[in-house]
Parts: sequence; structure tokens; C-alpha cells
Amino acid sequence: MLFLFDCDGVLVDSEIIAAEVDAKLFTELGVPLTAEDIVRRYAGLTLRKIIEMIEKDTGRQMPEDLFERHRTILEERLARDLKAVAGLDDILHQLDGGRCICSNSSSARMRLTLGKTNLYDAFAPHIYSAIEVGDRQPKPSPNVFLHAAEQFDRRGGVLIQRDGPVRGLLRPGKRLRAFPFENVGSVVGSAKRDMGVGIVGVDRYGPLCQPPRVHCRWE
Repeated sequence: MLFLFDCDGVLVDSEIIAAEVDAKLFTELGVPLTAEDIVRRYAGLTLRKIIEMIEKDTGRQMPEDLFERHRTILEERLARDLKAVAGLDDILHQLDGGRCICSNSSSARMRLTLGKTNLYDAFAPHIYSAIEVGDRQPKPSPNVFLHAAEQFDRRGGVLIQRDGPVRGLLRPGKRLRAFPFENVGSVVGSAKRDMGVGIVGVDRYGPLCQPPRVHCRWE
């Protein structure tokens, strides 16, 4: 069984830091947002996509240097404040199959975040950036997941992430089901028993080590 992990918010507690940076910058630019607003409205999206949506919704053009300002501030915060997600060690110790990371973050960003939290060697060299592999389409495109499966010569696997199922992975003849699990450990156990499992999405709200609300899988 192949286990595919998202990075931000699953392995490293970076999403709240990024949301705080986003909120600060957009508020300074006249679009008042809180970190909670960012998580609720834009979680899992690239900065480019967030900017596109905000520009469309507000009719305001964001400055060209926003990407560079954002990168500088975020990397300073990550280097200072980033931690691994609580409870992660227990989950990793349960896995007896292949493992990899599938993220929208760049390889350079993941080297920073995973290095800071001493997780890089636990996954290297199987650390894949959606914007650097395959057709370079970020999630929710299935691009990075299909690339990872090819590297392990697998047709399916278990995805552990915080932002739900990936619609693009559904193919003709497959159906989506949602059902509750008590905890992430039971997701792992269920996947081991059911080798036909395709994707399991872990609800984003709440720490990974606490019971998520709903998991989805396609088969």
C-alpha cells in the first residue's frame, strides 16, 4: 500500500502561519481579512489562485511585488515558528508501505519546511511538487498523485490530507462515498484491509491527531 501525504497542515503546521501572512498583507492592501477568513475561503489554494479570486471579487488589482513580499515574510515566519504537526510520529510508525509527499508547495519550500521539522529524510527522495511534475497543474488536479503512483508503480493508494477528496481523481465508472472514521489510525487500518481503496481525504479542521469529521474515498 502506498501512502501519499499532503505537506502543509498535515506534516508541518504551516497553514496557520501562511494564513496569518496572507491576512496581514491583504489587509494592508485594503482587503481586510483574518487568518480564519483565509482558511475558510482559500485553504489548499496557491497564492496565485487566491490573488486571482480576490481581484475578481473586489475589482482591485494587487501589486506586482506581492509575490516577493509574501515569500520573504512567509519564509522568515516558517524559519522561526514552524513545527511538525502533533501526533505525526505515531501515525508514521503505523505505516508499513511506501510513503511520499504530494504538495502544491515548491521543492525549495518543502526542503525548508521539512528540514526545519526534521522530516525531510523520512520521505526523501519521494517528495513531489505538483507544480514541478507531470503537466505541472496544482491540486485539485490529480497530476501530482498520478505522478507519485507511477514512481511506485501503483494504481492507487491512500491519501492523507486536510482538504477533502480530489475530484479530478474520479474516473468514469468510479463512485464517491463518504463515511466516518474514529481517527486517522482507523483510516490506515481500513486501507490495509481494503486493498482496493483509492483515496482517503482527512478533513482539514482540527489537528491531524484528533478525530476528523468525515473521510472520503473513491474505488
